[in-house]
Amino acid sequence: ALPFTHPFRFSGQLRNDDEHFSLRQLSARIGNSDLSGEIALDATATRPRLTANLVSHSFDLADLAPSVGAGVPNQPTDADLSAPNSNKTSQGLLPSYRFQFDRLKRMDAQVRLHADRIQTSKIPLRALDLGVNIKEGQLSLEPLRLTLPQGQLSGVVRIDTRSMPAVTALDIRLRDVKLGQFRSAKMSQPPVEGTLESRMQLKGTGNSVAEIFGDSN
Repeated sequence: ALPFTHPFRFSGQLRNDDEHFSLRQLSARIGNSDLSGEIALDATATRPRLTANLVSHSFDLADLAPSVGAGVPNQPTDADLSAPNSNKTSQGLLPSYRFQFDRLKRMDAQVRLHADRIQTSKIPLRALDLGVNIKEGQLSLEPLRLTLPQGQLSGVVRIDTRSMPAVTALDIRLRDVKLGQFRSAKMSQPPVEGTLESRMQLKGTGNSVAEIFGDSN
């Protein structure tokens, strides 16, 4: 149940102790992002359990796009496991790749990622804290926190794959976001100023991002 990624390379120390695997001193590059940390896999249980603590000192937010299906084509039978690229873009605003969520029932996971520098094309961001938790076919993104120079986006995303199609619930908040920070270098003054406080709660069904948002209330 690992996510799609851009091409990657990594090195580390791999160890196997009676089906308890560990990858230590990890040094990885995924797309334009660097990663370090430790990964462990307990393969002795009925459902293998993956744990990871990862750190990035320069994380390109665009490298998360394949994990939500952006640039990944749908196939009649199985997923295309080749690396997503710019020639495989989905039509429309939201990714339409239909995930095989039943894979989430085959393993449990607890992954933590902290990035202390974020690369983006337009939005100013400083840090990312992300937790990915999978247990008995239920996936949650918690914590989900993006830190801006002035303000923060945080929330929780939960996907329950025990029903088909999957049920997704989002609860996202913007806190103390100063609107004056959103201006280009060519602007002498920001186009709008003030402090934004906002909350978005959505719940919908579907196996793709486009389906989930299209069905959401």
